[in-house]
Amino acid sequence: MKRRSKHVQKKRFYSIIFIIILFLLFRYTDVKTILEQALVSNVSTELSVHFIDVGQGDCILLKTQDNTMLIDAGNKGDFPVIQDYLASQNVTKLDYLVLTHPHEDHIGSAANIVKNYKIGAVYMTDFSADTKTYRSLLKALKKKHYTYEIPAVGESISLGEAILTFVGPVSSYDNANSMSLVIRAVFGSNSFLFTGDAEMDSEKDMINQNLNLESQVLKVGHHGSSTSSCYVFLKEVNPKYAVISCGTDNDYGHPHEESMSRLNDVGASVFRTDKMGTIVAVCDGKEIRWNQNGMESTQEHVEDIVLDWIKKGTNEFKKITGIE
Repeated sequence: MKRRSKHVQKKRFYSIIFIIILFLLFRYTDVKTILEQALVSNVSTELSVHFIDVGQGDCILLKTQDNTMLIDAGNKGDFPVIQDYLASQNVTKLDYLVLTHPHEDHIGSAANIVKNYKIGAVYMTDFSADTKTYRSLLKALKKKHYTYEIPAVGESISLGEAILTFVGPVSSYDNANSMSLVIRAVFGSNSFLFTGDAEMDSEKDMINQNLNLESQVLKVGHHGSSTSSCYVFLKEVNPKYAVISCGTDNDYGHPHEESMSRLNDVGASVFRTDKMGTIVAVCDGKEIRWNQNGMESTQEHVEDIVLDWIKKGTNEFKKITGIE
């Protein structure tokens, strides 16, 4: 009888532990969902995200019905391409210009953007560069009487009904890439993470700050370099889609096989500007529509990691207790 009693007590103990875990997981999920829905509810318009093909560089247009943001500005020679694309989208002014870091392939056309467009606010990272391109940008800003802001981690801005939160960098680095501004955009139940060229040190530090990084769409860091997109970061973001902006037959071999393998392992469908040209995602707060067909992963994508944990936990619980 004692053995039976101990066995029953053991089952009860594990049952209590399991119930507590479930409660905490559901509470986490509910809180996260409530907070995001409180920020963006009853979305009535669309958000389009345009990953403009500027070769080996980054330039991303976010557009709502009445508002626009440009994240990065490609290389210096890309201005005609960017200008033509903005014109095709009837963009004559920018509410925001975000320059993730001062490398040529991200700020190359920024001076010309500043000269030719009315801009509401400019955001830059806390990292300067002793280059002609960077000095030209500062000169253009000064001539237009624009100042730039260095956003704090956790600072949020609105773009129509979208909420964009700066989630990185959370530390200071000697490497300009890791000093990239990282932005998470939420539009209804749709979410995007724009990472600039953030590398693994920045990725891991963001995770250690317990920031909400989970996003349906990941703009892959550093053009798909193996120095970015570490496993722990990808698992935290849990992207269903990943976009890589890189040039055809570029000198760096981007995207690297290591990054492509890691993206495949987390079940992300991959879109590449070097293969597909400009890539556009249009979302209504619920669904995301693409103008291209992504390269599907060979692995299944788990939509909700928390529910996956619960499923796995349930199976383990059954094994331990013998309860079906």
